[in-house]
Amino acid sequence: MLDGAWPYVIVGGTVVVLAVISTVVSRIAWRRQVQRFIEDLLGRNEAIGLALRTTQGIIDRLARGTVADVLEFATPDSDDRAALGQIGRGMRIQADELSEIPLPRRLWKLADQLGVAASAIASQTSAIAETEGEAVLDALGALDLGGARGSLESAESEILLVSARYGLIERRKKKRRT
Repeated sequence: MLDGAWPYVIVGGTVVVLAVISTVVSRIAWRRQVQRFIEDLLGRNEAIGLALRTTQGIIDRLARGTVADVLEFATPDSDDRAALGQIGRGMRIQADELSEIPLPRRLWKLADQLGVAASAIASQTSAIAETEGEAVLDALGALDLGGARGSLESAESEILLVSARYGLIERRKKKRRT
């Protein structure tokens, strides 16, 4: 009777081994996919941070400038206003894309924080770039980038958490050193 059971044992053992291998391979593939999503979100974080720094740089330059510089900024052909317009359009695209990307549940919070930051920058810079005359100066005076900064700081904390969870923390540290 034992001789007739060996084929079943072999088949059963093979099925178990294949199931274990399949599970391990699928987990590795899923982890790599999540790492790619995180890397994409890292790039978006850098782009949003750059947009925020550029906007802040323009505002700081205006704050140190003369009245003539501020009046030049209010003209329709101002390069700085054009730059703010481009930033606004780019951040609007980022916010839209972040709301549409199909991500694993663990990355939703990060994507939401980045989307909020991008939306805040887009609305603030667009308000300045798309107005005319004295309304430009009013929009400039009403500029508040604190919400965008807060969302980016929260996103940075979340990036550290998910990067550590999915093994990207060392890779990120190496990139910052260079």
